[in-house]
Amino acid sequence: MIGTMSRVLTGFLLACLTAGLVTVLYVFPPSQMAALPANVFNERAGQAGILALLAATHSAIFGAAFTLIAAVIGEWLSIRNVVYYLLAGTAIALLGFLAQFSSEVAGQPTILNNYALMAFLTAGFFAGVTYWLAAGQFAGGRRTLSRPYFTTRPSIFSKNPFNKDAFSKAWKRPRIVVEDDPKDDDKSPSVSERIENAEAKVRIRSSARPNPSPSPAAETSVPTTKAPSEPRPNPAAKPDSPKAKSPDSDEA
Repeated sequence: MIGTMSRVLTGFLLACLTAGLVTVLYVFPPSQMAALPANVFNERAGQAGILALLAATHSAIFGAAFTLIAAVIGEWLSIRNVVYYLLAGTAIALLGFLAQFSSEVAGQPTILNNYALMAFLTAGFFAGVTYWLAAGQFAGGRRTLSRPYFTTRPSIFSKNPFNKDAFSKAWKRPRIVVEDDPKDDDKSPSVSERIENAEAKVRIRSSARPNPSPSPAAETSVPTTKAPSEPRPNPAAKPDSPKAKSPDSDEA
């Protein structure tokens, strides 16, 4: 709390000094100051410094309440965007311009001109930038990292982040065990027992089949009445040999 208040107060003072300096630069332009002789330049520089302090004091008195409201909103909502503080500084400067115009006396020189309006808006713009650099970019205090989404118990890793047991506990998943429903208390048979049972079943099936009775036609032999085939003559045999003679020559 004390750190936030000191940061906001420092940013407010620096912003007021910046606004006073920018306002004086519109009264004493840098181009005119550079063209002055050395002795006149020192005198004008002293006057510009005093006017800058007076303008900063006037800005602090007028804009203290508005700056406090903008700072509280920024700290409460943790607004760290520079655009918010630029708009806030410009709006406060515009309110100061309107307040200065409304306090004028009739018949006196008026502040209602483009040059004065540009000076007020520029001063508010740079004041907002200065406040953001000093305090606005740190609005809301130090941000802490959110808890990792994959851990349900962050205290497990607080002491030893490289603890394998703690990591396994954090990532522990339920185990699904599938077991067969045992119908009886007997153990399942081995491979050899299964083979023996299969062979026994085959034997039982083969013995249960009826043997086919032999047909009577299959037991009796059929007599052959076909005449024996005559030997074919061999054309390669000689006509003198007895094997080459035909049966007609024997009959003759």
